Amino acid sequence: MEPERPSQNKNNNVASEFAHGFFDTAIQQPIDGVRQLFGAHIDAHDQAQSSSVAYTAGGLAGFILDFTALSRLTGGAANRLMGESSTGFFASEAARSATKMSIAGGVYGGVLTPSSESKGMLQGRLEGAAVSGATFATMGGAGKLLEDAKFLGGNQFISRVGRNAIAGGAGGLVGTVGNTYFTEHRMASASEIASGVGQYALFGAGFGALDFGINKVSSSNIVQEKYHSLKWSMQDVAKDAKTKAYGVLNEYDMRHPLSRLGDAITGSKAILENQSRPKLTAQNNPANAIERELPKYYDSIDVSEAKIDALQDRTQKWDAIKEQREIRTQFSEKLLKWWHGTEAEPGLKQYTDQELASSGISVERVAEIRNALSTQGRGFSQPLSDLVGRETTEANDLIDGIELAKERVFGYDETALSKKMSMPREHFVKDRDGLAPMSWMPFEPTSKLTNLFHGTVSSTLPGVFTEGGMLPSAEMRLRGITLYSVL
Repeated sequence: MEPERPSQNKNNNVASEFAHGFFDTAIQQPIDGVRQLFGAHIDAHDQAQSSSVAYTAGGLAGFILDFTALSRLTGGAANRLMGESSTGFFASEAARSATKMSIAGGVYGGVLTPSSESKGMLQGRLEGAAVSGATFATMGGAGKLLEDAKFLGGNQFISRVGRNAIAGGAGGLVGTVGNTYFTEHRMASASEIASGVGQYALFGAGFGALDFGINKVSSSNIVQEKYHSLKWSMQDVAKDAKTKAYGVLNEYDMRHPLSRLGDAITGSKAILENQSRPKLTAQNNPANAIERELPKYYDSIDVSEAKIDALQDRTQKWDAIKEQREIRTQFSEKLLKWWHGTEAEPGLKQYTDQELASSGISVERVAEIRNALSTQGRGFSQPLSDLVGRETTEANDLIDGIELAKERVFGYDETALSKKMSMPREHFVKDRDGLAPMSWMPFEPTSKLTNLFHGTVSSTLPGVFTEGGMLPSAEMRLRGITLYSVL
């Protein structure tokens, strides 16, 4: 067997020491830092090995990787802490950068770095956080101030690396002086300062290069597409899981167990479930009525439209248009009664598809009718037209007729109701004023009266009361609360 060459042995040792240094700094040190917080004893590293160039280089690479990840994790919290202030201390970009780096440095030095066991845990960690925080605050602030420096050349990468190296050296000066003072209670020597400045200059250069590379890669179209695709996929998975969870809870009526227990004790749920319903017969079956009357409605609109087109006199044409509007309104009244029912007549809401099915209409057809009437928004009319193979037109669109029909069926004046529920004019003008602050309210709230109101006559109110709050429509659908925004 051929003996291993000395140069190969040397290369293997260098690689091994580099990997060991990287592992100790990037992985073992943060683990030890957290373990020590919980009372674990941390052994000192082998000083002989720690002094080798390969080990130091590996440790520096691990330090750069850890701090880059940590600075990105803490950056969002720092932004929320500083807010969007355009005045004061945080108006300066250098101050914002210094604060963000200081927070990351404080966490690194106070949580992820073991402290000397020759002093108290709290003292050691506070000193570590203070020195590390000051080091990286200096680095962040100096780096931001050097952004417009012309002597670093026009190449973005070289400029970023050079700027960070200089800022890292400044941070190294602060870190070396602070660390020596707190750990040994003396001033750092010139050689120690030079070593610290050099190491942190290398750290700053590496940190700048890695951060530049991450930003460059993350902003590429391919990465952005993959990121958003993964993000949307995860959102879909979470949405599906939430829907299924709510489905199971709804099936066993356990989404609000305390409320259900209260209902069982008071008997309120039994009262609601045992409310009397009008007797369902073949003659008053609302599904049969819709099946019978819907084609007649479209035929009557066709006749009305032909009449309007044939008239030349403007007064007569206007009268015919008003007649057509009345046809829509009257049929919308019937739809509302067929859906909600009355004291004497049953409604689709009160009976299941199976109960409404008869020899003249199948369960599947009843389901189609129910789905059409459950359509939300201004697309309400087309599903009704589809039931009889017709197209929705401006003339037969029921959406406007529904609004007038509601006033008649439920006995209210929409204009008068809107006036009662709307803001006073002076408040409305102020609310729409672009100069009004976001926090503006008409008056100060008290313990008995809020200053924020929301008015609605939506049939989702029972669901709102069940959930105990106003929820977005998408969230209500997710929880299985059906929204009937038209009828």
